[in-house]
Amino acid sequence: MYATTGLPSDSTTGLGIQIDKARRRATFARGDSVRRVLASLRARRTLVTLPYVEAPGLVPLLIAYATGDEPELGIFLAPTSGRIVDDSVTTHLCGVIARLALERGASEVVLVEAALALRAAYGDMPHPGPLRRSGGGLAAWQDERVRSYIDDQLEHPITTADVAALCNLSSSQFTRAFRETHGLPPRQWIIRRRVQRAQSLLAVAGLSLCDIALACGFGEQTHFTRSFTRLMGQSPGAWRRRLLLADG
Repeated sequence: MYATTGLPSDSTTGLGIQIDKARRRATFARGDSVRRVLASLRARRTLVTLPYVEAPGLVPLLIAYATGDEPELGIFLAPTSGRIVDDSVTTHLCGVIARLALERGASEVVLVEAALALRAAYGDMPHPGPLRRSGGGLAAWQDERVRSYIDDQLEHPITTADVAALCNLSSSQFTRAFRETHGLPPRQWIIRRRVQRAQSLLAVAGLSLCDIALACGFGEQTHFTRSFTRLMGQSPGAWRRRLLLADG
């Protein structure tokens, strides 16, 4: 974890703590080392933020989790005044961890266990509250959950609202975050995945183009043909004939 011990204009300076998951130890750091970790997490898009209710003496806190020297995930705890609508276990754990990080007499074991509990709650919750990836994109857990869901549901209708709900985001928030992560809006990405699945099915003898279209979630064969041709530069039938000639 990394926490600032003041609130200068650059809020990434100050105290930091890294959680070693394997050894269950906490290592503190300050200043430039904290900034380097933050920069690394942001560059790899593995930094998310979570607010907690501000109290006297509490400051922003970055939790960096690692199994070795290189942090694999960072959760930035940002203090906020007033009341947070979300009342999940993650919100409460944030305040506990922020206090433990600043108490010199606090048990390291308790601090580490609280930090690991936060990660577990964050990773396993169906609706993880206000966690977001820094920079506007999807957090790693959100991206993995979304891609897995889409691949499992390709043959069925997939709405942006349903996928956004997996990330506890509104449809507009999800669309912006998804585009930031993948460079495409969700609808276009889903069509690409459907076309990719169609490519594998076109190699299966006996499957008609209509069967493949339905298996890949295209409501009708004409939509399948248009989408496939636009992305692959040739129709599904022509692509299949070229594939069969190459194999023969």
